Amino acid sequence: MQQRIYHILLFFLMAGIIPAAGQELRKGGSVISLEGDSLVRLVLGEYRGVAVWQESTDSLTWVTAAGISGDTLTVNPLREGYFRAEVTEGTCLPVGSQTARILFTLPRIATAEVTDITETTALCGGIVSSDGGAPVTARGVCLSLRENASVTGTCTTDGSGTGGFFSLLTGLIPDTVYYAQAYAQNSKGIAYGAVVSFRTPPEIRLPEVATWEVMDITATTATGGGYIFSDGGAPVTARGVCLSLRKNPSVTGTCTTDGSGTGGFFSLLTGLIPDTVYYAQAYARNSKGIAYGAVVSFRTPPAEDPNSVTDIDGNVYPVVKIGDQEWMARNLRVTKAPDGTPISSYVVGNDPGNALIYGRHYTWDVAMNGSAEESAQGICPDGWHLPSDEEFKILEMALGMTRQEADQSNAWRGTGVGTQMKEGGSSGLDIPIAGMCVGGSFLYVGQSGYIYSSTEAGSYAWRRCLSTNASTVGRWNTFPKSYAFSVRCLKNN
Repeated sequence: MQQRIYHILLFFLMAGIIPAAGQELRKGGSVISLEGDSLVRLVLGEYRGVAVWQESTDSLTWVTAAGISGDTLTVNPLREGYFRAEVTEGTCLPVGSQTARILFTLPRIATAEVTDITETTALCGGIVSSDGGAPVTARGVCLSLRENASVTGTCTTDGSGTGGFFSLLTGLIPDTVYYAQAYAQNSKGIAYGAVVSFRTPPEIRLPEVATWEVMDITATTATGGGYIFSDGGAPVTARGVCLSLRKNPSVTGTCTTDGSGTGGFFSLLTGLIPDTVYYAQAYARNSKGIAYGAVVSFRTPPAEDPNSVTDIDGNVYPVVKIGDQEWMARNLRVTKAPDGTPISSYVVGNDPGNALIYGRHYTWDVAMNGSAEESAQGICPDGWHLPSDEEFKILEMALGMTRQEADQSNAWRGTGVGTQMKEGGSSGLDIPIAGMCVGGSFLYVGQSGYIYSSTEAGSYAWRRCLSTNASTVGRWNTFPKSYAFSVRCLKNN
């Protein structure tokens, strides 16, 4: 009787997943390994007899594995199933067999966090930790505006195989929530990592900037400035005024640097050439780029032009001659008395830039610098003084008011004279409608303007009033001296 020897081999794959290429699992003297990109090889150890390979789809019904012989089982990843090897010696039938299952799975993949997020791009990726026993032929990141991103939507393609990879996500919409999901594909199908969400930042725009009119123009200096209404979504890191002898000033030429952020600012323009036309343009810079305001032009006076006066702060005021009088053509905006002592004053909106437009507001006692005499110097520059009530009348009569009208008390007088005196009027005084300040709060800005005289009227002081809706000039003595009004200075005879 012939001896029958049955060698029954059992092959187990770790957790049902084929080991990665180059790894080996040894069991009972045999070797299970992956070789190359697409073959699974089951190699027998030492044996005697003839090896017969069988396969089954359910481990119950077995057939001879077609195309397989010898001591090596070669299976393509698409060929899943149960396999067993029987080794016989002699002619008797085998008495039974244990089996091993070869199972291919989807890849195993994790989605990386999204980083480097801009308005239109972001960086994502993933890690393929297992190919599932079959080569990963495609991998990347799928992107969606909904939470169910998949390869049927918008996806990147970032190579193949296992390991980590990066995906550059482009064409994104600013200020939008996106959902990203890494994927990996093998012959079994497509696997996805977890869904991660992120929001793109709002679109950064250029700042919005306006250029102020240039003021305080002398032969060699002037004061410009601007206002930054919006930073465009990113901090304004630089702002100022660009100056040119041509109509296209820009930051490639001569520019001031006047701080950062939004709001108003002013720029001292120096080193100017007398009797020359200049073009000025405010600018503001953020991370998006540089924005410009409108271009404004101005001409410096000849070097010998005496028609200006400078206060102790260095503010320069043009001068206008009306009759035999010489008046400042701007409201006073000094912050110190002639001896350098700081004084109290108020500015519209608490914005220093508005001092260039409206001047500063002072109570009567501050404006007079403690004096009670008519035509006192007060806080005016040396050689100048606060006009008396009578000196205001002389001005008004030079502009067409009668003496009878000029002497009227607490009334609006002189049709057309107020229009001449207001900003843009023919007199050249250019008095703005600057309102008043009471207890630190501004009233009637853009509606009425008030200017102190140096003449007392009992416990009050005479003032002049201008209104947006009136062509006349008011002469009144009805408000307390604690109210803060504008001041105009008159040159001493």
